[in-house]
Amino acid sequence: AANAWHAWDVLACVRCNDLPFEPFGDLTDELLYDVGNTMWEQYKIAAASIDQKSLQYTAAMMLSQIVEQFAPFHQGHRKEQQEDIPKFVGWSSHDTTIIPILELFGGAPEGGTPWVGYVGGLFFELYKDLTTDTLYVQTLYNGVPLLVPGCNSNFCRLDNWLDAAAIPEDWHPFCFG
Repeated sequence: AANAWHAWDVLACVRCNDLPFEPFGDLTDELLYDVGNTMWEQYKIAAASIDQKSLQYTAAMMLSQIVEQFAPFHQGHRKEQQEDIPKFVGWSSHDTTIIPILELFGGAPEGGTPWVGYVGGLFFELYKDLTTDTLYVQTLYNGVPLLVPGCNSNFCRLDNWLDAAAIPEDWHPFCFG
């Protein structure tokens, strides 16, 4: 299956950069979409056999880095310490990293793209209710808010969001031996 994804990546690169696709003729958006959908369906069949615990371990490295950025706010650092914390942190990742995280948080929204394509984005925005000091996370996939499991709205209390992330404590030795 991994080799098939590599082939799709090449096709997507050819199409996105308007390169010739000789000797096969034109590589249309429709053909690329059909190939991508077929790949996605095969991936979902394989992913359906992956249990929740495996998703947690697969997503743990990236999620732990995100949670680390939230920690100063969650751990009650003083306001002057929080001002030194960057307002935006970005990572670049492969679809195979984003998909398990997306699945942990309930999957792609209705009408979302069938696969994580180029510049697909998964965003986590931290908000603070200034009247209660309660922290919330809004999770977005390609700009569309997700309703994270265990949350009542798109703005999920940080504690509930951390429960949904469910980062195993032993993820580091599990992943790196």
